[in-house]
Amino acid sequence: MENTKSPRRSKMLVVPSTPSLTRLGYGTGVGVFNMTRSPHMGVICSPWAIKKLWRGNENKEHSQRLKKEAEILRKLHHPNIVGYRAFLQTNDGRDCLAMEKCSMCLGNMIEERQEGVAGPYPAADILTVAAGLARALDYLHRDQLLLHGDVKSYNVLIQGDFEAVKLCDFGVSLSLDGNGIVVEGSDMTYVGTDLWSAPEVLDGDLVTSKADMFSYGLVLWEMIALTVPNFSFDQSLVFSGSKADDVQNKNPNNLEDSTEKPNYSGLLDVSSQDVSLHDICGSRPPLPDVSLGADYNPVLYLFEWCTEHDPNRRPRAQEVLDWLESPNNPNVK
Repeated sequence: MENTKSPRRSKMLVVPSTPSLTRLGYGTGVGVFNMTRSPHMGVICSPWAIKKLWRGNENKEHSQRLKKEAEILRKLHHPNIVGYRAFLQTNDGRDCLAMEKCSMCLGNMIEERQEGVAGPYPAADILTVAAGLARALDYLHRDQLLLHGDVKSYNVLIQGDFEAVKLCDFGVSLSLDGNGIVVEGSDMTYVGTDLWSAPEVLDGDLVTSKADMFSYGLVLWEMIALTVPNFSFDQSLVFSGSKADDVQNKNPNNLEDSTEKPNYSGLLDVSSQDVSLHDICGSRPPLPDVSLGADYNPVLYLFEWCTEHDPNRRPRAQEVLDWLESPNNPNVK
């Protein structure tokens, strides 16, 4: 979004130091923490999720991205999008984004499930995620004229036992025109994460709301395969190189404590590695060699529909919703 204004800060609240917070996760250049709030006038206050830059991180891009996310999120109001709470500062002056806290991110849930022997998520759970994300994307694409730009399991939050599904992380979102095409501008560069990116993004072609739908289809695949998409090559190619070295070589005195470590899921960008993107990204990954019952048929249909190579053959979020909510489709709880 061009000429993004700095979000309004809440001057009445101060974020505690990191050692007094519980770590929830990581992002590119940021840590996410749980902030417990004291009762106000006898009323119990729900906890917040606090996203803040690493201490000593003077990267202007990360700082601007956090401000942009706060400004965008403040304007969004939808049950399937994480709620904005405040834009705060730490005692040492760092900006922080306070958000609604959910139980866990889907990416971490998939990692934990992969470590066990449970196998793919039940089809009903995948379809619940499919419906929640489709509602969020339909709201963004049609009502707000926004491309999320980084749809992946690590940007999907789950409350309880799939009681709520919420999309988060709007730091790289882009404006759309009335036809769903990304608006041209100096700051209208698609960032995303390569392994979830649509082929037209990697090719440098016209980017539309259909790019989000390709990534959406890969999230459904993740819940079956229990791994990130298009990741069958040597993983050391991702977890080595300048980005990882830069993080690992940070002066430990610049970090508040050992909890503010890098999130290697945020380093899943192979564009700077000696690997052809088209060998591993921007394509429909094969299904894992597992037995899937007939109840998975709607999931597989959605996955294949949304990961068509030609964006014109992919559905809009509204079309996915219409299909999921059709009275002839009893597969969504």
